[in-house]
Amino acid sequence: MNRALRMCLNWRVLVGLTVAGLGIALLAPGLFGRALPILLLAACPISMLVMMATMRQPTSRDPIPEDVNSLQAQLAALTGQQEQVKERLARLASPQPKNGVESRQ
Repeated sequence: MNRALRMCLNWRVLVGLTVAGLGIALLAPGLFGRALPILLLAACPISMLVMMATMRQPTSRDPIPEDVNSLQAQLAALTGQQEQVKERLARLASPQPKNGVESRQ
């Protein structure tokens, strides 16, 4: 249950609603009783709106730049593997002699 509440409620929204509730309690104490249920009901939908808005914004973090030397080493290794596969395919595609004796036609 606790995990489900954490997923539904955004902490920023809860802080904002708490500040609003305290403001109502200090400025208009007679309205606090009427405002409290509205604040409690508004917590989840407002949290969802805040979460959707934050997910829509692109992240400003740049990907970690990779070392050029490590990328060149990976390319060289893959090129070597590719050559090995080409040689193996050429051997498999060439006609194989039967019983160690080449047939002449």
